[in-house]
Amino acid sequence: MKVLLTSHGSTGDIYPFIALGAQLVQDGHTVSFATAPLFEPEITAAGLRFVYLPPDWGQSQFNEAMLKLTKARTTIETLQIIYRHTLPFVDDVVQILEREILDTDVVVSSYLFPHYRIIAEKFQKPFAIVTFCHNVIPSDGAPPPHPLSKIPFPKFLRKYWVRANWKVSNKVVDNAINRVIGKRLKKIGIPQVKDFLIQPADLSLVSVSKSLFEPEYPYSSKFKFAGYMRWQSETKPETLEYLEAIFEKGPIPVLTFGSVTFKNKNTVVDRFLKNWPSDKHIVVQKGWVGFTPPEPRENIHVIGSLKHDDLFPKASVVIHHGGAGTTSTALHAGVPQIIIPHIADQPFWANEVVRLQAGRKLNRRFWPEKISDLVEEVTSDEEMKARCKEIGDDLKTENGPSNASSLLSEFVENHRIQLELQARS
Repeated sequence: MKVLLTSHGSTGDIYPFIALGAQLVQDGHTVSFATAPLFEPEITAAGLRFVYLPPDWGQSQFNEAMLKLTKARTTIETLQIIYRHTLPFVDDVVQILEREILDTDVVVSSYLFPHYRIIAEKFQKPFAIVTFCHNVIPSDGAPPPHPLSKIPFPKFLRKYWVRANWKVSNKVVDNAINRVIGKRLKKIGIPQVKDFLIQPADLSLVSVSKSLFEPEYPYSSKFKFAGYMRWQSETKPETLEYLEAIFEKGPIPVLTFGSVTFKNKNTVVDRFLKNWPSDKHIVVQKGWVGFTPPEPRENIHVIGSLKHDDLFPKASVVIHHGGAGTTSTALHAGVPQIIIPHIADQPFWANEVVRLQAGRKLNRRFWPEKISDLVEEVTSDEEMKARCKEIGDDLKTENGPSNASSLLSEFVENHRIQLELQARS
C-alpha cells in the first residue's frame, strides 16, 4: 500500500503523522509525507519519503505564525488565521498534492484541511483524516466546542438542541473558512469547503486513548479511536547525562511551553523569576518561545530539545501549555500536570486533565504569580499522584500507530472492493 500523509503546523501537528508513517513502513507499506521542509530531517530519519510543500519557513517564521494564533478569541478565528497563513501557497500545494496523489493508494490529512478530500476524490483515491481531539466527533450526545453549547436545556430537549447545534456550527465554520480561501479554491477548480464538522472524511482516525476518552453516547462509525500516535526527537547523550545530574536527588517540577509562543516573553520570564522561590529547583525547557532566564540561577535548570519520555517520568509535576501531544506524554509518564492553556484546543485539554483528576489548570494571565503555590498543592496530593500512575499504566497497553495502520489497510481494501462493484454494475 502506498500512503501519502500531509499535515501543516507545529510539532504537535506533524509528529503524530511521523509516528503513523513509521508504523506503516514497519508494516511493509510505502509512505510519503508532504509538509514544510522544517521537519524534513525528522521525517527522513523515520524512514519516510519527504515531499516538499510550502511554506519554506524557518523556525522564527513559524514562531510568528504561532504568535498570531494567540490573538484568536474563538475557535473560528483560530481556523481563519490558519487558513490565511496558507493563502499565498494554495496553488503550489494543490499542484504538488495532485502530482503525488496519482501514485498513491490512500491520502491521510490533518483534520484541519478536509478540503484535500476533493483532490483525492478527483483521482478516485480514498481519503482519511487524523484528529487529535475527540470533541470534534458529531453526535447527539455532546455539542460542538463553542460558548453557545453551554446553554442549559431540559433533558428531553437536549438531543435536538445538540443536533441543531452541530448543523448550525457546521454552516458557520464552512462560511468562515470559505470567506478566507473560497475564492482562491474556486479559481483553481476546487469546490469550496463543505461539511467541515459533519463530514470531514470517510475515515477519521481519532488519535487519543479510547479507554480514557471514548464517549459513552453513540457517534458516527466513520470516527475510529486508534489511540495516541506519539513521536519524539531523540535526546542527545550529553543531555541525558545532564538530566541524571539534575534529578539525582529526586523528582522536581518541569516547565515547558513546547511550540507555543507568546508576546512580552521577557516580561513573563521576569515575573516567573520574581515569584519562583530561590530554594526550589525546577527544570525549564526553552521551547520555541525561548523561555530562558537572562542570568543563570542555581535552582533553575535550562534545557533545549529532547525526548519528553526521557524527561517527564522524572518530574514531580509537568507544567505546560496543554498541547495534545504534550498532554498525552504527561499522561503516559504517570505524573501530575499543571496546564496553562494559550490557544486552540489547549483549554479543552486542560479541562480534560482536570476531569481525569490528573492535574490542575491555571489562567495564563496570572500563572507566574500563582505557579509556586499550585506546585506545592499538586505535588502533595497523594490521590492525584495515584490516579496519574494508574492512567500511565493503562496507556502502556495501547498501541495507537499499530491500530491506525490496521484501520487504514481495512479502509483502503473496502474502497477497492467498492470501486470493483461499481465497475461491474
